[in-house]
Amino acid sequence: MNRLHRGTWVGLSLLLAGGCSQGLLGELDRVLRDPSVSAPRVSSLERDCRVEVSWEADPGAEEYVLERAEDTAVVAYREVYRGTRTSYTDSDCEDQCRYLYCLSKTRGARLFGPSAPVLGVASAVCRDELEPNDVEEQATALEYDRRANLFYYRATPSLDLRAELQDVDWYAVDVPPRRVANLLVTQLGLAQGSQYTFMYFYLKGTTPIHVVNNDLIGIANSSYNSRRFLFKLYPNPDEFLPSASLGGGLIIDYTLSLYSIVSL
Repeated sequence: MNRLHRGTWVGLSLLLAGGCSQGLLGELDRVLRDPSVSAPRVSSLERDCRVEVSWEADPGAEEYVLERAEDTAVVAYREVYRGTRTSYTDSDCEDQCRYLYCLSKTRGARLFGPSAPVLGVASAVCRDELEPNDVEEQATALEYDRRANLFYYRATPSLDLRAELQDVDWYAVDVPPRRVANLLVTQLGLAQGSQYTFMYFYLKGTTPIHVVNNDLIGIANSSYNSRRFLFKLYPNPDEFLPSASLGGGLIIDYTLSLYSIVSL
């Protein structure tokens, strides 16, 4: 009986030890796993001449190393942050300057990375007050004249980098039955004699059109019920940057008006 009792306890001990060992091994594997290399998130034009950079916490990393380079033909990275935080505000920036950010991670003496570069832009002009309306679910209601800005930037093209930063503005307009809503888009500061703006107009379910400055765009509601239509204005890269081999970009201002509602 005692012999059986001892054998039972030995078996239970081995079973429990085995279960605990598997759990411990799993936990050790999680903790000791090498850090993963991933690009940071970069947010631009939200604060005056600042770029916000953040990244996910990695349990395998001891420190994070963020490097920055000016976006030029010859890229030279320098370390701007090393530590345990998961965000960094880059305030050492110049107006209308483009920067590239790479993230590395350390574990002991080993360095993991760097990640692929991400484009950031510093500007004294920030995103307009209608933001965020980059997605149709957050479309701005066009109930009266709106003034906004739109931007497009591209990093200097290279073999391993095709980075862009662009704004998209979604709007919603309610059109009564059997009526046409006429919209008017005006790009401010457009060169004298220029016919086309730097923008495309896209109404859901239709083909995009190149916006003509101060020319009416009609949205027709042929049904016998009021309808809400969603549309967006977005950059035409060829207008912002005439050559595909160049890096650069800018911000433009525009107004959008519900000019009239007329019979179909």
